[in-house]
Amino acid sequence: MTDFWLSYSCCVQEIDVAIAETCLQEAGALSVSCVAGENVGIVVDELEGRLPLWPVCKVSGLFVPEAKLESIEQVLTANGVLPRQTGITVVSDRNWHDLWRDKFLPQRFGEGLWVCPTWTEPPTDAKSVVLIDPGMAFGTGNHETTALCLEWLSMCDAVAGAAVLDYGCGSGIIGLAAAKLGAAEVTAVDIDDTARKVCQGNAILNGLSNTIIGDPSIANGHHYDVVVANILLEPLVQLADQLSRLMRPGGHIVLSGILVEQIPTLLAAYSSKYDMEPPWRYGDWALLTGTLRDA
Repeated sequence: MTDFWLSYSCCVQEIDVAIAETCLQEAGALSVSCVAGENVGIVVDELEGRLPLWPVCKVSGLFVPEAKLESIEQVLTANGVLPRQTGITVVSDRNWHDLWRDKFLPQRFGEGLWVCPTWTEPPTDAKSVVLIDPGMAFGTGNHETTALCLEWLSMCDAVAGAAVLDYGCGSGIIGLAAAKLGAAEVTAVDIDDTARKVCQGNAILNGLSNTIIGDPSIANGHHYDVVVANILLEPLVQLADQLSRLMRPGGHIVLSGILVEQIPTLLAAYSSKYDMEPPWRYGDWALLTGTLRDA
C-alpha cells in the first residue's frame, strides 16, 4: 500500500466539466471530484428547465504516485478545455478524513439557504442555515441529487407553512432545510437505523422541534403538502401509489436520485396521478416534480 497519492486539480468553466472529468479518468485517475470553483450559488436556467453546475468548477483527480501528470494540461487543451489555477499536490494516505472535511464547504442554494458543516462558520448574511454533521448517512448537499432537491425547496413558495415528508431522509438535510425554510411540520423517515440516528442528531444540532423522525411506517395515515423522495429509480417506481396516498390533492411531489436516462420510466409511473413538470437536470442526474390531481 502506498503512503501517499497525487492529486491534480484545475478550474474550468461549467460547460467543460464533463470533458475535464473524462480526460482525468482516461489519464488514470482513481477518482474524480467536482466542487465549486468560486463562492457562488448554482444558477437556475428557467428557460430550459435545467439546473447547471456552478459557473466555475474545480475538478480534481486522484492518482497513484507513479502517474505522469505533467501532460494532463496538454490533453485538456487539446480537447478544447482551458484549465486555470492548475496544481499538483501530494496527499498523505492518512489524511483522508481531513481532506474530505476540507472539501465540505458551506454551500448556498437559491437566494438564502445555506448548508454548512459543523466545523465551519456560516456566512454572516445567510438567511436560513442548516448545520450538518453527516456521519455515515447520505446527504451533505455535495451530491447532484441532493443539490437539486435543496435548490427546488429554496425556490418553492409552497414550503412555508407546509407539512413536509422527507422519504429516505439519510442525514436529514432535505427535511431540515424544509424546516428552516418555514415548513410547519417535517416528518423524516428512513429504513436505515443509522440514518435515523444521524438525522435525529442533526435536528437537535439545528434546534428543530417540529421534526418527527422514524421508520417509514410513522407516515401512514398522514397527509402532506410536500413529499420529497431522493432515493433510487426502483424504489421510487414501487412507491408511486403509496406516496400518492400520503399526499393532499394539489400537493407537490419531488423525486430525485435518478439518472437523466431514467426520466421516462419514472414519468410513466407517476403521470397517471400527477401533473408533472419539466425535469431539472444537473450533470447526469435529474429531478422530477409534479402536483397530485384530485381523485
